[in-house]
Amino acid sequence: AEFGSGNLKFVERSSLDSFSEALRFLHFDKAKEIIDKELDQNKSVLSPNWRAFLNACSELCSHEKSYYSLSYLQSRAPIFTVRKENLRESYRCLSAELQRVSRASSAKLVSHVSDQLVEFVQARLDLMDVYAALASQSLAPNQQQQSQAAQQAPHQLQLKSRDFVIRDVECLMQRYRGKFHHPKLAGISTCFEDETEILFHLLNASGRINNLYFLESMLSLHEVSNRLVVWQDQAAKYKLHKAGQPNLLHWFHRLYSHLLSKYTLCFCSVLAQQSPSGQQQEMVRMAQQRQDPEDLLMKLIQLHKRTDCVASLLIFNATAQSEPYLGHGYYLPGLMGERPVGKDGYPVIFAFPPAESAPPASAAAAGAAASSSAVGPAAGPGDMTNILMTVASENWGSGGPSAGEVRVRFFSDDKLRRSYCIGYAEPRLHLALVLEHRGTQRSGSSQKDRALERQVVEFCAQLAGCGLYGMLRTGGK
Repeated sequence: AEFGSGNLKFVERSSLDSFSEALRFLHFDKAKEIIDKELDQNKSVLSPNWRAFLNACSELCSHEKSYYSLSYLQSRAPIFTVRKENLRESYRCLSAELQRVSRASSAKLVSHVSDQLVEFVQARLDLMDVYAALASQSLAPNQQQQSQAAQQAPHQLQLKSRDFVIRDVECLMQRYRGKFHHPKLAGISTCFEDETEILFHLLNASGRINNLYFLESMLSLHEVSNRLVVWQDQAAKYKLHKAGQPNLLHWFHRLYSHLLSKYTLCFCSVLAQQSPSGQQQEMVRMAQQRQDPEDLLMKLIQLHKRTDCVASLLIFNATAQSEPYLGHGYYLPGLMGERPVGKDGYPVIFAFPPAESAPPASAAAAGAAASSSAVGPAAGPGDMTNILMTVASENWGSGGPSAGEVRVRFFSDDKLRRSYCIGYAEPRLHLALVLEHRGTQRSGSSQKDRALERQVVEFCAQLAGCGLYGMLRTGGK
């Protein structure tokens, strides 16, 4: 036997369970303490293979702590790579050691658990690639081109759109399902499942909101909320985070709050129908009362007031939908419709000031009514014609403006005595500001116009969540 029977029973039934459970709740120091105590108390009776196995478990605790701190992500402008202190290499060395222990050990428990921990370590390496790809979402277009052209970095990652990252996460969930199923690793398995499920639903919610899928977005956000609450509440029972929650968990909460705020803004006119007054003004009033500095609805209202706009509009490009756009809000799954053409392909999904009170819409026409009544009274038909023609004619491209291209368009209509500022937020979402006429000089050339341009670019970046993905490079904060 490799280990005395009495102590083996203790290790199997107590230490490994406690170790795995502590990692489940991200209590890395406690997990390491459990293993180190076991090594110290039983060093005289532990065989070399048991000792090597427990040492590997102790190392895993340290690596997991670094992983959840996000400290392994670093930008080398503009290439995203991994620190040379090299958590990636540490995980690989740990994997090699676990494989050696598995081959050398005659103890079934050690061999079996070591093999499954090898799978877990590989899953961690794959997830590190995912987070590095997400961090690249904050790169400017010219940085993305430079990063794609550079090939010399040892751990450089292919820059991917969020759609591809979602597929990667889904593949990871399927690939590693049941790969570390040993009862002694139940805590680790649950932790991995929680993390990947939360990440998948966050990215899925982001994509659904960008395509204005009302119900699907809400369900994904609800799933994230449930899992975050359960994970954090269970961890709180153990008083695990005296210094605050791990950075990755903090980032999950920040991204969730951003998506919830974006959902509220994009579907403001639909959600307003559930308010006591049934009008969008109620949603605006509630946002002003919350005084949340990160609330996108509040940010847009503040932008409107700072810039003395006549009207602020969010315009959705429905012409590139894979499925025909059926209206703004909920509609029955499987409902078919014709693809919108002309101005119907660019519905206004939010307007400030809000539209005048409209008669209640029937349930069947609620989405269409919300969309058609979104345009505020300050933006007239002539304004909308000017804006929609510009949005439709601009060659923004599927990935946004190309390197060096201005992200904001200024133009004026002398006949209507109006000026317009249109900003690119995302491939299918534009912000349009209607302004009083700025005079005969070229629109966008004055100092006041340039200040407005900076504010529009800033809001568009906030709406797209670029800064949130960049937070991964700074520890999620």
